[in-house]
Amino acid sequence: MVKLTLPAEWRVRLIDELERAGSHEIGGIVMGEQLAPGEFRIAEMTFQRRGGLVASFVRNAKWALYSLCNFFSRTEHRYQQFNYLGEWHSHPLFAPAPSKRDHATMIDLTCHGETGANFLILMIARLDASRSLEGSVTVYLPNGTVGAGILRDDESLGRRGRAIE
Repeated sequence: MVKLTLPAEWRVRLIDELERAGSHEIGGIVMGEQLAPGEFRIAEMTFQRRGGLVASFVRNAKWALYSLCNFFSRTEHRYQQFNYLGEWHSHPLFAPAPSKRDHATMIDLTCHGETGANFLILMIARLDASRSLEGSVTVYLPNGTVGAGILRDDESLGRRGRAIE
């Protein structure tokens, strides 16, 4: 099981971006730092507003690759510690769970893509009626296995996070 921690700085930015997007889906990629086997902290996220409609989001691959290259340069290509974890997008009008289309896209990326990843995550986020963040993490393995991850927030370093869901 993968545990993904969303640090306070990224939580605040994510909420701001979700508020700005309103009923349109937005998304991007998630890059992280491995803290222990199966435990990761989001080190960086990208936010792409273009490509989002009310019920769909299409990531700009060139922009994602550019962002990844910059991230790898900043982290001095220490891939075992810092790496691409997967994708994220919002479901402003629906539950924060992958759709059939989301599953198909992530399975294709994981099993047939050229990522070379041991796994990929899909994080889906939304704001509830009280503007609180709701989210989920789904984990995709190259053998086609799909499972639930745990999404936590961690408002200060060294403190155990709490479940966002």
